[in-house]
Amino acid sequence: SYDRINFKTALGCLCAGIGLLLVLLFIEPHIEAHDQQRVTLLQLFLGFAVVATILSAIWDALFVVNLWSFAEKLEFDENMLYVTEAGGRQWTISYKDITTIRLTGRGGQGTRGRWRVYAIDYQLNDEQKKTIDVSIFTSNMPRLGEFQQAVQAANRFADINNSWSNF
Repeated sequence: SYDRINFKTALGCLCAGIGLLLVLLFIEPHIEAHDQQRVTLLQLFLGFAVVATILSAIWDALFVVNLWSFAEKLEFDENMLYVTEAGGRQWTISYKDITTIRLTGRGGQGTRGRWRVYAIDYQLNDEQKKTIDVSIFTSNMPRLGEFQQAVQAANRFADINNSWSNF
């Protein structure tokens, strides 16, 4: 989970977009006849900047809403991984049941930074194995290291692989 998530970035982009829009609207009445071509280019640039910052604010707000509303929340302590689904259903996974933590090779770059997707395989019972995919932002990689160390301490047979290839 990304614990520092809020709407500050989206609000900052929205304020910047509104400020640029006000500058754009203020330029029009103060145009001199000989500066018309230069001001038109400035207006074009400012118009693009307004659209880009407002779209960035919308994109970032959608990112926050998605994480708050639809993403699973993960917490851990010395012995357990706690998973809370978006609908409120909660369950725990004992570190002794975790068989694999592996980098999947998926991930990307978003408005809030770069992330990687890890798969956590665990034994649900003697016959059933399950996998959950977890997106980890690079700013949270130290927490992932703590989690991996706790799993390794509780289950020395757990396979922890931070490389998406087997070469």
